[in-house]
Amino acid sequence: MEEIVLIEDRPERMAHLCNKKGLNLEEFEQLRIFTKKEIESLEKNLESNNFKMLDGYKIVMTHQSAWSQVKLSSLKDFCKRTNKPLVIFSGNGSPSHFHLTDPPILTIEVDKFYSPRLTLFIEHFLKNGIPNLLLLQYGNKWKLNLLMEARNNLSVFLSKNKGIKTLNYYNDAVGIPQALFSMSEELSLNLEWYEDGIAENADNVLIDLKNQLSKVIKREVFSL
Repeated sequence: MEEIVLIEDRPERMAHLCNKKGLNLEEFEQLRIFTKKEIESLEKNLESNNFKMLDGYKIVMTHQSAWSQVKLSSLKDFCKRTNKPLVIFSGNGSPSHFHLTDPPILTIEVDKFYSPRLTLFIEHFLKNGIPNLLLLQYGNKWKLNLLMEARNNLSVFLSKNKGIKTLNYYNDAVGIPQALFSMSEELSLNLEWYEDGIAENADNVLIDLKNQLSKVIKREVFSL
């Protein structure tokens, strides 16, 4: 039974990158790669808000430029209504971003999408039934890589904002990946402030968080 759908309107690029990275997506019977004709049919259906072609899939992966902004927005709404994780890849060079929504959305650069991580992600889902988008974003050591990215970005932010007293997560580019907030309790990290911001002594709070991250990273390294 096909459980994952891949919507790629540039099959030549897909073939080139798969060949370059040694990927064989055809080995996965549960992966459906839409043909040009199927994409055209889906595009027509979307004009009338008809998503029947996607109903049977549990995960949707699509090239961003295959759709207008309006249709892409409709696709996001559909995935949200039907609880389907969504992966959006593009060649615009933007960094990968995990959106802490329910279900989650991952935006990722095309060269990182067509990589061994894609095979790892699919295999993990087929084995466990859990769509872990962080595997696709960060690879096999996703938790360690996520933590290190958070600490590195936090170090850069602190060096550029010495003595900062107040902070708003959504306005200030702290660089802490959203995925980390959903794991704060599991990792014993103090991230309760991110919703309401920090009203005073933000520098001390962030320095303390950086130290917490270092301890968790050390723990993760020794557990490998």
